[in-house]
Amino acid sequence: MVLTALALLTPLAYSTLSNALPFDSKPSRHVRRQSGGSNWNSLACYTDNVAARTFTGAQLVSDSMSTSMCQAFCYSKGFKYAGTEWSTECYCDNEFRNNGVQADSGCDMECSGASGETCGGGVRLSVYENTGTLSPPVRTYPGWTSKGCYTDSVANRALSTQVYVEGGMTIEKCTTKCQSLGFPLAGVEFANECFCAATIGSSGTPATTGCDMACAGSPDETCGGADRLNIYEHAASPLPSTGDWVLEGATGCHADAVSNRALGLRVYVEGAMTVPKCTEKCFSLNYGYAGVEFADECYCSNSIGSSGVPATDGCTMPCSGDATTVCGGADRITVYKYQGNVLTAQPTVLESYNNFVSQGCYVDSVHARLMTPVDVVGQMTVEKCIDTCSNAEYDVAGVEFGSECYCSVALPVESNKATDNCNMGCAGDAAHLCGGANRLNVYHYQSPSTVTTSTQTETSTETSSTSTSTSTPVSYYPWTSIGCMLWR
Repeated sequence: MVLTALALLTPLAYSTLSNALPFDSKPSRHVRRQSGGSNWNSLACYTDNVAARTFTGAQLVSDSMSTSMCQAFCYSKGFKYAGTEWSTECYCDNEFRNNGVQADSGCDMECSGASGETCGGGVRLSVYENTGTLSPPVRTYPGWTSKGCYTDSVANRALSTQVYVEGGMTIEKCTTKCQSLGFPLAGVEFANECFCAATIGSSGTPATTGCDMACAGSPDETCGGADRLNIYEHAASPLPSTGDWVLEGATGCHADAVSNRALGLRVYVEGAMTVPKCTEKCFSLNYGYAGVEFADECYCSNSIGSSGVPATDGCTMPCSGDATTVCGGADRITVYKYQGNVLTAQPTVLESYNNFVSQGCYVDSVHARLMTPVDVVGQMTVEKCIDTCSNAEYDVAGVEFGSECYCSVALPVESNKATDNCNMGCAGDAAHLCGGANRLNVYHYQSPSTVTTSTQTETSTETSSTSTSTSTPVSYYPWTSIGCMLWR
């Protein structure tokens, strides 16, 4: 009679449990834990209640459950008592609660992960007591600090990038993988999953429960839970200086925007990014500012654009080639300024050429060009671009990104004028500016001025003189006067 009642009760209890607890249906996710020492003593079989648990400190469900796994789990959480139940469940606490008492029978179910071991029964706990120390070993991960347990969502990940690691999951494997990819945040979840990101997404909020699954490759570590992440943060720091380059500001951290770069020119370096590689590249191109961003990007300029205001946070991503040093972050750039004395003169605006006069800097866009692109033979100079546009009968010429030429019949509207980021030297003339990233140095044809000439005649009978003035065009570029001709 009693057994029949239990048989009817436990499926319902189990159904309730499966909805309330993180349940892993994939045995490969979990490995057996070690017991945390030989200080565990078997007590007895105890009653339990689904609505009011005997042990409420921590809980774990695994298809690989064994006595040693449960003991190691409770030990890692700092609990004195460990109890196994219903073949797959583990509960921990430092005292018996909710009238849990010793039972004469009912602990008769084999552990799901250990043949021949008993793991409680239907609402029955096989209880063990740790008579030794309750302080689990403290693990450290150089350069990484724990941020604790966070919520997660499959539809909206707290850490955006899931990565694969070889073998069973450990915290060290996950943090190492994320670090190699240049991410400052690493998170372990559901015993065998690893995620990386630059920031914690909207679904990630601190959680007080749910991070209770043993790491698949390290039984005494916790690797999150169902929709729960144990998150770790890398503590990289900016490089104070490198050679003649020093941080711009206290931390060097500045805001950036894809549509309006703080430093206008992106450059590429060989191999994984480091601060010295970026500064050396910018120096070789004669730029006085260098910036590293998003772990693996390098930018150069001779001034900081309007988007590059100092930032107090966000520069947290380790450089892909040096995990001890910060290389900016998402929309954050770590900026260095050259303080040496061997840079050559900075490029300047060519004010005019062949009656084309500088009109200043204009904002351009690859999606909506202000002017028509044209091809120029050889390395770009302002003069070559103007000649190309003039020969094609355009009155407006513009140079962009060091090596691009554009023509138009009319000036862009005044609202497109820019105050910064026309800072790139011409590919064929380092002394003069040829726009920048999405920036045009624009030139407009001006009609040549006329000159007035005077002739003076004198007579012997008159002391006064008379003057006649004629206006003669000097030139109409590209046309030149050859004088007055008799036509028959």
